[in-house]
Amino acid sequence: MDLEGTMQFIVNQQAQFVADMHLLQESQRELGIKVDKIGEKVDRLHEIVNKHDDYHIVTAKMMEKLSNWQEDYSERHDWLAEGYKKLIDLQFRTDAKLEKLIEAQAETESKLKSFIDEVRRNVSGGNGRKTGGKGKK
Repeated sequence: MDLEGTMQFIVNQQAQFVADMHLLQESQRELGIKVDKIGEKVDRLHEIVNKHDDYHIVTAKMMEKLSNWQEDYSERHDWLAEGYKKLIDLQFRTDAKLEKLIEAQAETESKLKSFIDEVRRNVSGGNGRKTGGKGKK
């Protein structure tokens, strides 16, 4: 066996081992940098998720308020619609009473006109008496 060849082989193996160790250390360093960057991204994602949760809470509260306002609006709308129906009913009643009043006024005017015509006929001597004085015949 060649001692010098064996020693050279061992030296070469150690050199290769040291070179491989340096490559492994460099890979670990690069991997560490990548892990750190991934960690930062995970932290940012965590912040975004937390903000999203906060926004979700705010949105849920806003939706609850909106729902309450919608219910209030609906109640008020129903109340106004009922009032409007009553107002329309009262308007129909008022119109009917007004129509009756107009008819009664027209009838009264007709009777009054007839009465005035009758009075004029009687005053102008249309009752069979002569004009010109009382009791003269």
